[in-house]
Amino acid sequence: MTRHPDDAPRLLPPADTVTDNERTVLTYTAMLKSSYAGIKNYRFHEASQETKITAGEWENAKAALISRKLLNKAGAITVAGRNAIA
Repeated sequence: MTRHPDDAPRLLPPADTVTDNERTVLTYTAMLKSSYAGIKNYRFHEASQETKITAGEWENAKAALISRKLLNKAGAITVAGRNAIA
């Protein structure tokens, strides 16, 4: 049976439920490089300015996402992580 491409998102497994802090980590990880213009941890730097997430909240959310395999061990977003914020 051939399906129309517009039906594809409905065929994906349900996205994992993520907290606001986890969504922030996933979103900034998906859209920014880890370092830029000499700023290490650029993702956190930008997220903290825009969302007021603290370093502790960021690290706790990141650890939770790694344990749930929404981020890999290096902190890069996985396909499941992208689906969780889609």
